[in-house]
Amino acid sequence: MQAAAEGASLGAYVFDRYKKEKKPLKLAHVQLLVSGTVTGPLTEAARLGCEIADAVCAARDLVNESPGRATPRALAMAAKKSAQEAGLKCEVLGRAQIEKLGMRLFLGVAQGSSEEPQLVRISYDPPRGKANPVALVARRSPSTPAVSP
Repeated sequence: MQAAAEGASLGAYVFDRYKKEKKPLKLAHVQLLVSGTVTGPLTEAARLGCEIADAVCAARDLVNESPGRATPRALAMAAKKSAQEAGLKCEVLGRAQIEKLGMRLFLGVAQGSSEEPQLVRISYDPPRGKANPVALVARRSPSTPAVSP
């Protein structure tokens, strides 16, 4: 169920933010037929698949932006917004704090940019006694192309 929900959402993804004429989605609705009654675990699996797909699509939106728009500051602000919506702690470190951490290679990569480097640290402190959390982590350096050939 999770894979079906996730696959349907990811398959319908389109980055058309800058297109004047936006085509309607070819997949507007998905209905899954199951025998018997729909149980809580099935509903939860579908919900989780949709949440994962939403996060992947948000990451795709950031990656598909041009480097001039997906600056370190813009990416840090997007991370802060996402963290806040998810109830996570987000800390954005600037050049001085990155230097204090001794992250010379990170700063070396940032030298090629006119933008100030930003290091984002997102923290989650799960409540005791809950199920194990799942975390998806990604990184993009200024030298990484927004879209691979």
